[in-house]
Amino acid sequence: MRRSDVFVFCSLLSLLTSIAILEALFVPLVSAPTTRYVPTQYPTISAAIADANPGDTIFVYNGTYHEHVTVDKRLTLSGQNKDITIIDGSATGSVVDIQADNVDIHGFTIQNGGRRYNAILIGSTYDNIEVSDNIIKNSVTGVSISESDGNKVIGNTFFNNSINGISLTYSLGNNISNNAISDSAYAIKLDQTNTTLITGNTLSSSSYGIYVGSSTGNTITNNILSGNSFGILTYLNSNTLVKNNTVSGSTYAIEVHTSTSISVLNNKLTNNPSYSIYLAYSDGNTVKGNSVSLSDWGIDLYDSSGNTIAQNTVSDNTYGFYITNNAGGNSIYHNNIIDNVKQVLQELSSPNTWNTPTTPFQGNYWSDYRGTDTNGDGIGDTFLPWAAVDWYPLINPVGAPPDIAIISVTPARDRTYLGLSINITVVTKNQGGMSATFSVTAYYNQSAIGTKSVTSLAPDASVALIFTWNTTGVNVDHYVISANATTVPFETDITNNYLTDGTIYVKKPGDLNGDGKVDIFDGILLSANYARPAAEYPDGDINGDGNINVLDAIILSSNWTG
Repeated sequence: MRRSDVFVFCSLLSLLTSIAILEALFVPLVSAPTTRYVPTQYPTISAAIADANPGDTIFVYNGTYHEHVTVDKRLTLSGQNKDITIIDGSATGSVVDIQADNVDIHGFTIQNGGRRYNAILIGSTYDNIEVSDNIIKNSVTGVSISESDGNKVIGNTFFNNSINGISLTYSLGNNISNNAISDSAYAIKLDQTNTTLITGNTLSSSSYGIYVGSSTGNTITNNILSGNSFGILTYLNSNTLVKNNTVSGSTYAIEVHTSTSISVLNNKLTNNPSYSIYLAYSDGNTVKGNSVSLSDWGIDLYDSSGNTIAQNTVSDNTYGFYITNNAGGNSIYHNNIIDNVKQVLQELSSPNTWNTPTTPFQGNYWSDYRGTDTNGDGIGDTFLPWAAVDWYPLINPVGAPPDIAIISVTPARDRTYLGLSINITVVTKNQGGMSATFSVTAYYNQSAIGTKSVTSLAPDASVALIFTWNTTGVNVDHYVISANATTVPFETDITNNYLTDGTIYVKKPGDLNGDGKVDIFDGILLSANYARPAAEYPDGDINGDGNINVLDAIILSSNWTG
C-alpha cells in the first residue's frame, strides 16, 4: 500500500471511531417501564401521570380521588379494587380524558362527570384504547369515543349515565363486549361508525338498548336485552349483522328502519309487548331463523319490499304477520306460523310471494291448516291458498335447513371373485329439519353401480339402500367404493353428501388366498374346506352358489396358473 493510501485509510478509521464515540455519548437514555404507586409515591393520579414515561403503569390503591385525569402518554392505569378505587369528577367536566394511543385503564369506579360531560372521553385521533373491568356511572355519557379506531370497551358495568352508556361517532373497528349497561337513554349508541363488534353485552332499562344510525358493516351478536323501549334499532344503515341476540320486555324488540342489507338471524324475541321484528321503509333485508313469540305484532312489514323472511317460528302473538302500506314484493317461506290469534294480516295492495323462489315450491307451516296432502309430497293440496296467501302450505313444521348426509358405505365383503355380484349397503340420513326427496348413486372407482330414489325422508330419519354390483367385465383389481346423494333445494351443507368408505378386491376365480395366482396353495385351501358351508369360508365358494363343492374345484382347476 502506498504511503498516501495508508494516510487516507487511517484518517477515515479515526473519523469513524470519533463518530461512534460521539453517538454513544449522545444516545438518549430510555428507562425501562416502571410502576408508579398512588398515593404512596404520588398524592394524586395526575401527579403520577405527569412524572411517568410512556409504557409505565400507574397503580392506584383503594380510596376516592377527587380529580380530573388527563392521560397524555401511553400508560396503564390500574385500580386495586374497582368497587372502592374511585375517581370522582365532582360533577364538573370529564373525569378521565384520554389523549394518547394505546392506553389501558381498568379496575376503577369512575363517576360524577359534569352535566354535559363524560366519565371517560376518548378523543379524536387517539386509537387502540382499552377500557375494561370498571364501574362507570353518574355521568352524561359513560364512555365517549369520537374519531377513534380500534378501541376495546370490555367487561365494564355502566349505570345511571343519563344520555349514553357507550357512545361512538365517526369511528372504525371498535370492540364493545361483555358490558352490563342500564338506566341510560342509549345503552350503546353508534352514529356514523363502521365495522364495530357489539357482542355479549347485557342491556336493560334504557330507552334504546342498541342504536345504530347512518353506519355500515357492524356486527351485533349474542347480546341480552330486557326492559328497553327499543331493543335493537338500525336506522339508515347497511350491511349490518344482527344475530343470536335475546330480547324481551321491549316495545320494539328489533326495528330495521330505512335500512338495507341488514341480516336479522337466529334471534330469540319473546314477551315484547308491542313489536318483535318491525321493518319500515327498508328493502333488501334478510330475516331468518328467529323465534318470535308473545307479542302483539310478531313480524311487521311497513312500506318495505324485496326482503326475505324465512325459517322463522312465529307463535302465540296477536298478529303473526302484519303487512301494510305497500309492503309488497317480499319473499316469505319456510316459516312456522303457530297459534297466533290472527295468523296473518296482509293488505290487498301489498302482494308478496309466500313460497320458495324455486321449484319444488314450498310455502309455510300453519298450525291451523285444515287441508290434506293428497300426493304425499309434504305440501297441502286442498283449501288453497291458505290464509288467502299460501298456495303451498307445509304439512309438517320446518326445522333446520335440509341436510342430506351419507352415513356409511358398507360392502358385504371386502373381496369377491370376478363375475360374481356383491351387495353394498349405503345408509343415508336426513340431518335437516324438513322432509326431503333425493337420489343416491353408488360407485366403484368413478363408475356408477346404480341409483336409488328416496322419497319424503323425514327429518332425523335414516334409510339403508342396498346396491348390487355385478363384477362381470371388470378387471382383477382393488376398487374404491363410494356413494353420493343429490343436493336438495335449499341445502347449504353439501360436504356430507358424498362418502368414500371401503374397498373391494375383485379376485381371479380360484385365487382363494388373494396372492394374484391360482396355484397349489389355493388347491390346499379348497381341499381343507371342502363341503363346509360357504358362510364359514366364503373364499371357498368360487361360483357363489352357497356351497364349497366339486363345481368350485372345477373353476379352480380351469384357472390354474401353477
